[in-house]
Amino acid sequence: MQITDTHFTHCYRREFFEIIADEAARWEADLVAFTGDLLDDPTTFDWVEPVFSKLRGRLGQYAILGNHDHRLRPGRARRTLRKAGFADLEGRWERIEIEGATLALGGTSAPWGPSLDYASAADADFRILLSHSPDQFPRAASNGVELVLAGHNHGGQIRLPIFGPILMPSRYSRHFDRGFFRGGPTPSLLYVSQGLAGKHPIRYGCSPEITRFTLRATPAAKLPHAREQADAGLVREW
Repeated sequence: MQITDTHFTHCYRREFFEIIADEAARWEADLVAFTGDLLDDPTTFDWVEPVFSKLRGRLGQYAILGNHDHRLRPGRARRTLRKAGFADLEGRWERIEIEGATLALGGTSAPWGPSLDYASAADADFRILLSHSPDQFPRAASNGVELVLAGHNHGGQIRLPIFGPILMPSRYSRHFDRGFFRGGPTPSLLYVSQGLAGKHPIRYGCSPEITRFTLRATPAAKLPHAREQADAGLVREW
């Protein structure tokens, strides 16, 4: 399960996020991934633990920061997420053993936070990267990361019919606006979430989103390489 871009600020009520967390908790996810931009108002730090402590995964909860967090108080944001039960994945990989296979889970909020050494996870059977910005996807794909989960772009937040998003904070303009993208030699898969909120509360044609993915392994006899065996059937739920 991915949750991203909560942007806690008082233009939203805390109850809005608590209701979303209650709904997400019913999914009983294996992994919970938060991909950055926790808050915009330092007076909402006391919202984090009550909201995020409701989100639990069978194999753990992991978090990175976003550009808004780095502009505010990144140290306190990381400490607060840890108090809520989330492992800090900034600039590192963590290995998870699942039924005899190795999952490497990495995180980066680059270019604002620490970058990632892709070579250190090369021997994993499957690699998932949490990246606040989808702009890291080309590099991740060229290094063989199978799945990248990102946020940051909010789907444009305001999307007009035919024209699409008005503003996109990406070096690739509107290319990675929202949804699924494929790239790289494997090819790798990127999903860009529309996120939950924003510094400004106005949305049009771009609903708030939490996302659940279901990964199904392909039978080993059909594919020659273990990493390819995890080519996923992905289910997005709103």
